[in-house]
Amino acid sequence: MSSEVPRYSLEFVILAFGGQAHWTGDDSDVKWDDKRITHYVTDRNPDQLTFLKNREYIQPQWVYDTINFGISLPIKDYAPGHTLPPHLSPFNEDQDGYVPERLKEIK
Repeated sequence: MSSEVPRYSLEFVILAFGGQAHWTGDDSDVKWDDKRITHYVTDRNPDQLTFLKNREYIQPQWVYDTINFGISLPIKDYAPGHTLPPHLSPFNEDQDGYVPERLKEIK
C-alpha cells in the first residue's frame, strides 16, 4: 500500500479475508519491489508510479468492492488514474425494485 491510502482500514479488511498487507515507508517490513507483492493499492497519479511486471495496481475501492461482492472484480475498472465505478453498499437493498446498472454488471 502506498502512503496516501487508508492504511489501517485496508490492512484490517485484507487481513480479515486472508490476505497479507504491507505498506511503503520506513516502518515497512518489505521492500517496495518485493516479488511476493501481487497487488499495489494506491491513490497516486499513474505518472508518479513505477510499474513493475507481475503486479496489479489498484485504487483502494477495488479492495472494498471485491470483498463486498465476494468476487475478484476486474482490475481495469480500478486502475490508478481511472474514474472509479459507482461504489455500492452491500447493505442497501432498494424496496422499490430499482437495481443500479453497476449491480447488473456485477451480477
